[in-house]
Amino acid sequence: MGKEHLYSKIYLNDRVVEVSGVHDLAPSWTWFNLHGHNAADNRDNNNNVDDATGVDTDASTLALANVKLQMLVRSLTENTSLCALVQHVRLNWDIDESLQVQFVELLSLYGSSLRFIENVTTMRMNNALLRGNHYTQLETLDVPPSTDSRGEINRQVSLGYIRDVVHVLNGRLTESVKHLTLFMDPVKMFNNLHRLKAPLELESIKIHLRLDIYPIMVFDPRTVTVRSLTNFFSTKTLKSLALISWDDQVFDQYEFINSSGMFQCWCPFENIEDLTFISMTFDDKGIAQLIRSIKRLKKIKLDYHRPDIHVKRDSEVYKSLWRHTSSLQFVDIKLELTDKLLHFDVREYSTLIDIPCTCPICSASAQILRELIPTETKDYTTFLDLNIFDRLLKSSVSPYSKSVDAYPSVNTGNDTMDSFLQSFNKKLGSKYRFAPQLTKPQFELLYTCLLHSMKIDLKPFIENFPNIHFLNTKRWL
Repeated sequence: MGKEHLYSKIYLNDRVVEVSGVHDLAPSWTWFNLHGHNAADNRDNNNNVDDATGVDTDASTLALANVKLQMLVRSLTENTSLCALVQHVRLNWDIDESLQVQFVELLSLYGSSLRFIENVTTMRMNNALLRGNHYTQLETLDVPPSTDSRGEINRQVSLGYIRDVVHVLNGRLTESVKHLTLFMDPVKMFNNLHRLKAPLELESIKIHLRLDIYPIMVFDPRTVTVRSLTNFFSTKTLKSLALISWDDQVFDQYEFINSSGMFQCWCPFENIEDLTFISMTFDDKGIAQLIRSIKRLKKIKLDYHRPDIHVKRDSEVYKSLWRHTSSLQFVDIKLELTDKLLHFDVREYSTLIDIPCTCPICSASAQILRELIPTETKDYTTFLDLNIFDRLLKSSVSPYSKSVDAYPSVNTGNDTMDSFLQSFNKKLGSKYRFAPQLTKPQFELLYTCLLHSMKIDLKPFIENFPNIHFLNTKRWL
């Protein structure tokens, strides 16, 4: 039973996985332990593939992840029967590609139980699957971006890549596929590269919106005869939609956006339960229209391309959520907070402290701020530098999981309490020569005070959404 649990779901991580003392995050996954050996770092990490000494920097953790994967590949090579235990794998964008191809090849040959392989980032990985024995049973299909444009936009895509896409679609787009990830316009793809006999009965689709440049002889607009997404995807089966934009303006590139709008074109898919929009262009009415068209929304994640755009309480998006009070379980939005604890008085060039909560913690926090930040502020830039609450909201001091209910919580940020304090005190010292230093106990009080200030914005969700399990109103950075 131990081996079955250890190998059934493998998550290839190149960053440290954070654990929670409150909730067991994605407990069924196995991941690489990239922590150090001390007990505090290894707390609750009993689901790791292997133990090794960890270090702090991103480059070092990536190097360590490569070593871990090399060890895992060696173990599977020496005992191929272990491959039959693997059911679900999530690959990684940054871990060594050749090692991941070896890993995929082993699973394609011996992984008789494999059903899900996510985050396929190169055609080499798809080709490795096609050379194996078990790709027809896979429920996932990722059509990755062109290798020469993975990290870029406005890049010319080669004809060789187009041939690879056709090869993968012809070989792997079978009736067993229920989860599809694309890096190109589905309208252009299914008009020009792979004609469908009937709409795909997908449960989820993820589309990365990019400004890649395709050869005109392949994507000639005159050959596009079918534009409605309902011709490609079944409106009855689709439960999850994710759109990830790599740039703020992608409209001209995508036929389905031009025909009826980025979000409006998905309104016929009223059985969607899970919406994820990452780095989206602001369209309050369009997103709200889609939310209202859905029968029973259970999960929403919304992140705008511009970091200064928040979801306001009088916005159409915010109001549309109230259509789903009985069904929503997961809400992850960047909400504009009602209480601003620090204000800048432009007339007096001064910092005003406004903490409505009068509990002992918040009262002590107000006193800390009065002692820490001079009332007379030199300029607005100084106010921004010393606005500790705004800096906290924009930091990654609190570990954040992009899919806290589905995957391990990978720490994608570099901020720690110590690094935050060091940066803040450095700014404070540069602005005011004899300013006191913020201490850890003071930081903890201010952090708790910030959480208290969110009560007025969180309370409507807690009181009106009885089934909500996860609530995040702070944008991840």
